[in-house]
Amino acid sequence: MAPLNIHPLFVHFPVALLTLAALLELVRFQRLLQRSYLFYTKAFLVITGTITGFAAFQTGELLEHLYDGTSTARVVELHATLASATLALFGILSVFYITQWLEREQLLPRLRHMQLFRMLHALGQRVTGTSFAYLTGAAGLLLITLTGALGGIIAYGPDIDPVASFVYRLLFR
Repeated sequence: MAPLNIHPLFVHFPVALLTLAALLELVRFQRLLQRSYLFYTKAFLVITGTITGFAAFQTGELLEHLYDGTSTARVVELHATLASATLALFGILSVFYITQWLEREQLLPRLRHMQLFRMLHALGQRVTGTSFAYLTGAAGLLLITLTGALGGIIAYGPDIDPVASFVYRLLFR
């Protein structure tokens, strides 16, 4: 008996949240960047998207063995690798946003005295508060797009849509 495939139930929520977060990192309008709510919006999207992304990743891991020895195994392996890279990127960004959020709201003031917290906070400000955020947004969007295209190829085949077909031809032919 095949296991229940609950992966699609879990995967779309983090994809939507992290895609929106990545797109917001690409927006570089000075007027918008000065709005305090933009920080909290991006922080919420990245943190929530990463947490739900871990659930999506775990449900995908439960299915991975079903493709061992099939023609789709290479696609599944690359899909899992890119999903891991996506979670790593957004996981690091989540840590940066959490340290900045704690500092902005002056929560847990004892953390300020810890060297690791100060280092993560300073690094996070450089990554999320500068034009470097544009690069992280672009990288995140690319990773999400490739991972999603490979997921579509696994579920529906390489000719499901033009993006999936292009990705499949680029990576596997």
